[in-house]
Amino acid sequence: MAVTVNGSTGVSLVQDNVIVLADLTATGTASSSTFLRGDNAWATAGKILQVLQTVKTDTFSTTSASGTFVDITGLSVAITPVATSSKILIMIDIHGANAGSNNMQIRTLRDSTVLYVGDAGGGSRLQSSAGYFNSNADTVGQLSATFLDSPSTTSATTYKVQTVVGQSSGTVFVNRTVNDTNAVYGGRFPSSITVMEVSA
Repeated sequence: MAVTVNGSTGVSLVQDNVIVLADLTATGTASSSTFLRGDNAWATAGKILQVLQTVKTDTFSTTSASGTFVDITGLSVAITPVATSSKILIMIDIHGANAGSNNMQIRTLRDSTVLYVGDAGGGSRLQSSAGYFNSNADTVGQLSATFLDSPSTTSATTYKVQTVVGQSSGTVFVNRTVNDTNAVYGGRFPSSITVMEVSA
């Protein structure tokens, strides 16, 4: 492979068999966190640029059904990427419960764009995760989702979680049991959404 040295091409120009940075035409600044790419430019890769998290500790409930997803109040996080080439790793952790013969469904959004859901099927709803938790009205279940998004922007971007009752009627709860009994077996819980910007 030929190397450009002081404006000429050919490894024979390097008399001491050592190529130093001054011998290359690479643009940018070399550092301990960068590497020389194949196109002769310095770049970073796989570096975590920022981490943001929102933790929700209060409770939420909804009777919204028939596929009408609603925002889980207080479970969103805004991030402003430093580069359009960055990717955003989204991690969601939800504690929830459902009353009646239904399940709890969640989905992930970037602003108003729905992310990380299954393909549409005959009458099925597009969702990131779901659970059927009502075997005991004093317990909760856990829903999670992890997704690597490519927003291609340096503008402030909000990621959030929505939920819906998985049948025509019923109630789903976040961070609490169905009975919400004031006892050790009727505990309350946290939920969170975490985003990490990863350099391309």
